[in-house]
Amino acid sequence: MSLVMRNRPHFIIQSTTFDHHHLVYCGTETIHIHHNGSGHFVTSSSNGKQIKVYDSLNCQPTEELLLQLTSIYSHDSTVPETFLAPMSQTQQGGSDCGLFVIAYAVELSFGNNPCQIIYDQGAMRNHLLDCLESQSITPFPRFQITDPPAKINATKHIGSTNKWSTPYKKAKGTTASPLISPIKLNNRFAVYLVKPAKPMIQKNNSVLVWMCHLIISPVM
Repeated sequence: MSLVMRNRPHFIIQSTTFDHHHLVYCGTETIHIHHNGSGHFVTSSSNGKQIKVYDSLNCQPTEELLLQLTSIYSHDSTVPETFLAPMSQTQQGGSDCGLFVIAYAVELSFGNNPCQIIYDQGAMRNHLLDCLESQSITPFPRFQITDPPAKINATKHIGSTNKWSTPYKKAKGTTASPLISPIKLNNRFAVYLVKPAKPMIQKNNSVLVWMCHLIISPVM
């Protein structure tokens, strides 16, 4: 994960722990690897302003995992609405979940969707070793890319008074600032989005010709 942050410094990734007490709230979009308290590793992400869990066994989140997700993605005790992203490929055997969650984190950092990828599981361990030796993390070997399965709301059993949900919907009759989008209180890892200013167009053709002449003419 240190190599992921080196390549993508805008991600603030906390060290993987085995307990939610050592995790803190992160107010920006992030990726994290978790131990779910039951001998299994999974990846979570708030990319795209929605919390998703990527699990190579497609298991429902454990109680410990929900506590970790709350510590990272919620600044109070309310459980964040979380979606299980069903993987097109499930791991074979019981010892490679660590490889898969690192592969998922790398794909997410590159802007890819791990749900679509069928990995070459037999080549993943050597690839990780190569990345550690070269100190440069790259996407893991894969066979193909497929259409992702539909996501599943993993927190639908939790009452609405004990969790906050996304996406944010703008209230009717309200207007947004022309420069900055409003903070979405129920989307606590969202950041300000500044709209780019419209380019100024010079309508005076003679001025445009003079400016172009200055740009392409050699310096005397």
